[in-house]
Amino acid sequence: AYYIECAQSWTLANDFVSTCHPFVAEASFATTRARWRAGLISDMPELLSALHTLCNALTVHHPIVSTAQLDVSEALMSQGRVDDAETLLLQAQESLNISCGLDHPHMARCLFRLACVYEKRGPAGRRYGQVITLMDGALAELLGASSKRHIALFPILAAYADVCSSRGASMLEHQVLLRRWALRVLKDTLGDDAVMVHAFRHQLVVCLQLNAKVDEARLELRDMLTSRETSHGPNHVILCDILVRLVDLEVPHGRSLLGHSRTQLFALEKTMREAVAHVQQPVPHMGVESGGESQEREREQLEIKVAVLEKAYKERLKEAAKLLHRSLAIKILHHEQENAANGSGSGSGTPKTSYPRRQLPAELDQEIYALDCCPELERLGQIYGAAGEMKNATESLSLALASRNREVQEARQAHAAVIKGHSTQEMAASVRLKTALLHKAETLRLLAAILGESASLTGPEARAHGNRAEEVYEEALDIVNQQLGLEHPRSLVLKTALAALCRSRQHYDTAQKLYQD
Repeated sequence: AYYIECAQSWTLANDFVSTCHPFVAEASFATTRARWRAGLISDMPELLSALHTLCNALTVHHPIVSTAQLDVSEALMSQGRVDDAETLLLQAQESLNISCGLDHPHMARCLFRLACVYEKRGPAGRRYGQVITLMDGALAELLGASSKRHIALFPILAAYADVCSSRGASMLEHQVLLRRWALRVLKDTLGDDAVMVHAFRHQLVVCLQLNAKVDEARLELRDMLTSRETSHGPNHVILCDILVRLVDLEVPHGRSLLGHSRTQLFALEKTMREAVAHVQQPVPHMGVESGGESQEREREQLEIKVAVLEKAYKERLKEAAKLLHRSLAIKILHHEQENAANGSGSGSGTPKTSYPRRQLPAELDQEIYALDCCPELERLGQIYGAAGEMKNATESLSLALASRNREVQEARQAHAAVIKGHSTQEMAASVRLKTALLHKAETLRLLAAILGESASLTGPEARAHGNRAEEVYEEALDIVNQQLGLEHPRSLVLKTALAALCRSRQHYDTAQKLYQD
């Protein structure tokens, strides 16, 4: 706002000269550009008109006009006008080559924008193969004019990392390197506790996970947790997201390691059984170990490895449960503090098993940050189920389901309260209701899986758990069919799981019907 005020003052002060005076035209364009970036205007004609006035006041090859073309091309890209943006960028590239040379930072910015245009068009574009070359050129030119930690490098590094991400596994290492570099630039410029720094670190963690660098991802998350604890305190709600990310990192990694070793052991045991049943083993010569003895020794080593991994996996589950309980405690404490601040205490009638949940007003188009304990409760249910504690797993998922039911009820009430004719509110309320129903279906699926696992065990409650699992699967399947359709992959997954459960309980007619559907 201060920049706009200064630019407008300069424009008015020089109005006696001419509106086409170079200084006035430059100030007018700067004002329009600032208003565009601030969201005060959304129409492109005003920005294009300011650019045209600037071109008339100066020459086409003037560096100020070229940088203005770069700004306008960015605005055109935001509106999806890729061809118009490319035309301006090519003009700017020709002008900058004449006025500034190939090694100027403005040329680096122009090449970067051209690469973004070609990346936007995708593999079908005829210049898609030039994206990496243009990114390399822009980065090299900017490095020649600035230090390795200059903030001007960040947009190019971040965009280059996204380009590497779209290229798949072949450029994962490049992506990790670029994201680490960009993160260091942000830290040096904004500080370790900046919101943008933590948001970018989350992207780095995802990249490290995809690159199978679990230890490095864990270190990043632990460092983020320590930094947030130092800046916000040990009981701030902002820590919950990091705690859940740690759980999502630890548990699948331990499960995959254990599953891989078990698969190797089962394959080796199968090979040994087939050898005993079908192959006549020759008498071993003196001093040479037989194939059977070698396989037996390998089997013993695998059994030891599986036992060690099982123990480590159980420790991971315990640690993950502690992290989730801490996240729940933080959210519940925050919820109680808000109730106390609003004058509502224990007399509000809220049961002890009630957890804070997401609140989404129908008039909002995007989700706002609010408390929601369902992610922790659902993960706790899965962790308890993996540890064999079926009772705790069922209780956690039942609490999550109760919270999901309240979300659906609130979404229905908000949908019914929308005034007819308000299309934006109606759309937001419909999206909210659909999202709440699909979240409930996912919670039902998790609960049904735990109940089905309990039904496979021996005991007096096995039959009741099996019946309850079938009912829960059917309820989840009905919701998904209504919201997404009969042929949606989520619907097919639920049908397959329900059919497998019916088959294990010897309900063959129901299972066959589900498989046929």
